[in-house]
Amino acid sequence: TQNCSKRSSIPIVENKEYYSVSYTQRLMYMSQLLHEKSNAYNIPMIFEITGDLDIDRLINTFEKLIQRHEILHTSFYVIDNNIVQKIEEAQFIPFEYIEVSEDKAPEIIKRAIQPFNVKEYPLYRTLLLKIGQNKHVLFFDMHHIITDGVSFNIVIEDLMNIYKGKEITPLKIQYKDYSEWHNKFMQSEELINQEKYWLDKFKGDIPKLSMQLDFQ
Repeated sequence: TQNCSKRSSIPIVENKEYYSVSYTQRLMYMSQLLHEKSNAYNIPMIFEITGDLDIDRLINTFEKLIQRHEILHTSFYVIDNNIVQKIEEAQFIPFEYIEVSEDKAPEIIKRAIQPFNVKEYPLYRTLLLKIGQNKHVLFFDMHHIITDGVSFNIVIEDLMNIYKGKEITPLKIQYKDYSEWHNKFMQSEELINQEKYWLDKFKGDIPKLSMQLDFQ
């Protein structure tokens, strides 16, 4: 059996103009180009905010959030037939602020969920709606190439803590560190050995799956 108990730390990579993308990012990039008008890779979140809202503080919070997570100010390029990522200057693109009746909010948000162009920065979109006295709706949309469900929860938690003025621990690594480590691992002897193990395990005649189907 393979030893799966080993752990390895992800090193911080040296500063470069471009970094390799992970396998998942490569898939997202190519899939979006094949379906340019699709919003299937959008990950939108909608938050209803009641009570006093300090808009200047919210803007400052987003600025700190973008600065904290490099992936939120990352752009993607194709260089020598390779998809790469570049860490851009951390600059928050201000959200659009609209005063609207509450019944009109869903329609506006629905229109805001538009496909992203993975060739252009930024790959997030924000919108703030004022729908009543001390009542707002915050719309925050990101492309799947820079986030996933777990990562989004981390970002939102950071967003709330920064707005509240809480101290948050500096990040030890960024996504570019993971993607560079991941690509090296995918070409490592360890992975080659794992591949060989499973190819050997399933060589020869493989029994037909006998699971019953409800339809073809």
